[in-house]
Amino acid sequence: MLERYRTGQVDLVRGLQPVDEQALKSSGDNVLPAQGVDLTTNMAAVRIGSGKLTDAKVRQALQAGIDRQSIKDTVLSESYVVADSVLNHAAPGFIDLSADLAYEPEKSKSLLDEAGWVVGADGVREKDGKKLEVTVTSSNNSVVIKPAFELIEQQWREIGVKLINRASDNTFLATAMIDPNIEFFGTRQFAYGGLGPVFGPENNTQTLNADTELNALFAKERAATSEAEHNELIAEEQRQLVSEKALALVLWDEVQVYGGNSDAHVEFTSGTAPIFQGAWKTGK
Repeated sequence: MLERYRTGQVDLVRGLQPVDEQALKSSGDNVLPAQGVDLTTNMAAVRIGSGKLTDAKVRQALQAGIDRQSIKDTVLSESYVVADSVLNHAAPGFIDLSADLAYEPEKSKSLLDEAGWVVGADGVREKDGKKLEVTVTSSNNSVVIKPAFELIEQQWREIGVKLINRASDNTFLATAMIDPNIEFFGTRQFAYGGLGPVFGPENNTQTLNADTELNALFAKERAATSEAEHNELIAEEQRQLVSEKALALVLWDEVQVYGGNSDAHVEFTSGTAPIFQGAWKTGK
């Protein structure tokens, strides 16, 4: 598709690679980051079916073992914003959890020690005869998802965790997305009705698990009678998902990066889709 854009066959291209952004800018064309305000951040949603991530301390260790700024500097571009919650920065009710998302590998190691995972001879932690070897699945809809998890794979090896990276493997995704034994689903989801519809249902595709305490929060939010109460509950949902329960290992705010011809003018919905009804192009 990018080649068709370069040869003038199309005026707008979706899924621009970070490495191509500077080249487009240099040629006088436009890099257009469409912010996904209506979606969750990009994240690794956690499944506990294998038993390896049942302990919240392990999940918290993995959260603290991700160097998000390094991911941005290495894999992403200035079009991307590092996540500070499970909601995007511009989403209603967003709270800043950046202090809980700091990269702290020593904290990760301590939490894993407390949870009983001991470093083995090969550097991978073990407990009860199991290695702390975990797998991530995702679709190939994002051009940066696989290299991002390649970097996380390196970061987690430093704390004794082996990540098997099956991101962007759509063949594997077909069965893995509904397999509770596959520990991570790299994803982002529309959150028009709040976080409850995303994480609450028994068959939700994020965690494949209905957490009783989270669902109680979601129910309270739906029943809230004032804006202040509503916002307080949304804040607590984010704290639980990101910090306390660590069921959403958040990475970056949702964005779809488009390349646009300098003569083409287009706006985007808050769900990252181009609004072609109002698009226009100057003639040459």
